[in-house]
Order: sequence, then C-alpha cells, then structure tokens
Amino acid sequence: FAAASMRFNVKHSCYVGDSLLNLSEVHVRPDSELAGWTVERVEADLGLRVVCHQVGGAPNLNPDPHLELKPGDELLVMATLDALERLDDLNNPAGHAKKRHRRGKRRGDERSPDRESSKRWDERE
Repeated sequence: FAAASMRFNVKHSCYVGDSLLNLSEVHVRPDSELAGWTVERVEADLGLRVVCHQVGGAPNLNPDPHLELKPGDELLVMATLDALERLDDLNNPAGHAKKRHRRGKRRGDERSPDRESSKRWDERE
C-alpha cells in the first residue's frame, strides 16, 4: 500500500465499509489520454469521483460533469487503488506501455490489457 500511495500521490485514505478509498492529486500530463475526456466520462469509465478541478486559479469543488480535461489541469479524486491505477495508465500512456511490456499479460485476464482498458468500468467482469 505504501508504495502505491506514493506512486499515485495519495494525500489521505479511509475505509468506507470494507472499501479503502484514497484521496489523490492528479496532474493531467501533456501526453495524457485523458485530455478531451469530460469529468462525467472519467467518473463513469474509471469508477471514481472527481472531487475538485483546478487550473491556475481557485479550486472548483463541484466541477461541471461536462467539463473537458486539458493538459495542465489539476484534479483531486476519490478512488480505490485499482481505479487510481487505471487513471494512471491513461494519464501516463508511455509509462503504461513500459509496465505492460515488463509484466506481459495480466494474470487471469484472457483478453489483452488494451481491449480491457477501453471498456467502461461497470462493464468489466
């Protein structure tokens, strides 16, 4: 957990029932696949909550679901470690490709990681 929390810039963690939720800061990278995604799509596809959005000025604690993300945007998200990993994969596509190459196919996953990551979060098995 400690290594993952550092990798995903986790600021705080807490249990809600049996689920460990993490409050994490995310900087949308210049090469991020998240650029052009709406807050609504990020939340629905990745199964997380965008708590705050900031670009330069004051933080927006209730971002519009139709707001499109751009490189340089700062997000504060509430998510499980699995959701943070999926978010990181999209935000850091070059790092994701290297990691996938080192790991090979995910254990127990008969489909390729690219095909799996393109599915909506709630459509996954």
